Amino acid sequence: MFDGSQHLLNLIDGLLDLSKIEAGHMKLTPSTEPLQSTLEQIIQTFNPITEKSNQKITLSLDPTTQIITIDPTKFHQIMLNLLSNAIKFSPKQSTITISTKTKKDALIFSIKDEGPGITSDIKAQLFDRFTQDKSKYRASLDNNPDIQIIEKNTSTSTGTGTGLGLALCKSLIQLHDGTIWLDDTYTKGACF
Repeated sequence: MFDGSQHLLNLIDGLLDLSKIEAGHMKLTPSTEPLQSTLEQIIQTFNPITEKSNQKITLSLDPTTQIITIDPTKFHQIMLNLLSNAIKFSPKQSTITISTKTKKDALIFSIKDEGPGITSDIKAQLFDRFTQDKSKYRASLDNNPDIQIIEKNTSTSTGTGTGLGLALCKSLIQLHDGTIWLDDTYTKGACF
């Protein structure tokens, strides 16, 4: 009962956030934050899950950028969504890497996982609402049964989530004047 209620609450929250963004009612509250400690704090959120599945989240940060100006709440929401997907679709004992690099006036974040990657037939609608095609990730979820335990749905469910995470990430990143994309050149999993 609790899992179903939590799933429904997440769905409603995601839809409300997307509606606010589209209506122009969501505003950023930017502040200057230390990059490494902000990311380390986000990573700690996942410790219970990654310890259970023997996964690691590592950082590979560009040393030239130590401070970032972001809306901390929305940045956390973006990173939580992306890391949650990376963990969910990667096998046990895998590594998820968060890296940054500076290119001209931009700071580029990458989140790489060691999952099965994303099939070409869903890449076009990857950032649309409700496009989580759970059948495409079946092999990855079978390799990580501990993560399936998080949501106790019917036997037809092959994963967790609402299918709103990437759509919300895209909208929140655009609010920060940024862009998100899937790196097609990365072949060892998925890289956003």
